[in-house]
Amino acid sequence: ILQAFERTRVVACELVLVSGPSRVGKSAVIQELNKPVAQMRGNIIRGKSDRFNSDTPFASLLQALAGFAQLLLTEGEGSLRTWKQRILAALGRRGQILIDVIPELELLIGPQPAVAPLAPRDAANRFQAVLRDLLQVIAGPQRPLVIVLDDLHWSDAATLKLVENLLVDPELNHQLWVASYRSEEVASTDLLAQTIEQIMGGDARVGSVALQALTLKEVYAFVRDTLRPTSQ
Repeated sequence: ILQAFERTRVVACELVLVSGPSRVGKSAVIQELNKPVAQMRGNIIRGKSDRFNSDTPFASLLQALAGFAQLLLTEGEGSLRTWKQRILAALGRRGQILIDVIPELELLIGPQPAVAPLAPRDAANRFQAVLRDLLQVIAGPQRPLVIVLDDLHWSDAATLKLVENLLVDPELNHQLWVASYRSEEVASTDLLAQTIEQIMGGDARVGSVALQALTLKEVYAFVRDTLRPTSQ
């Protein structure tokens, strides 16, 4: 995963899929990214899919972006002004579209003008375009972005399709997507399985990490090393 992050610091987007059974430690492995990403001045944001909210479009991604807005609000006044200018330049007069679903963003960019209503399909396309523009502006060579989506097996179809499109967008760079899912929850006919197959068969850079439970021998070795007296 760190090798993928190093590549995205230079250019492009990449996806790393972390799979394994429930409670095997997928989140713990991903958590180890925090320190190296911070050392490289990157940002890491997280969203989690919910089995009881799996029909809400973009729920996990919006949760992650809300966390990013909260993260920016902890920075100094000068940094906040810079981020506000960059985000407003990218969104133009469409900022209210995101404020409606990410209220924390208004604290960063201020109140925005209302947008004209559109037909449902056009409104959906406009919304995805605004999301894409926000992701483009908050990731850069000096501040690469890691987007963690946990429990992807409960994700909605809109999020899966958007991630698939973003990974091959030639104008998006410096983004590492890390998605975890329970291997036992994904059947060959499931939407996630089909999406993974499509992504891996396309032009996106994709890596995978399949975690398994520790064997009894490995647990013995871990306990032995932990309890072994430090050599003098």
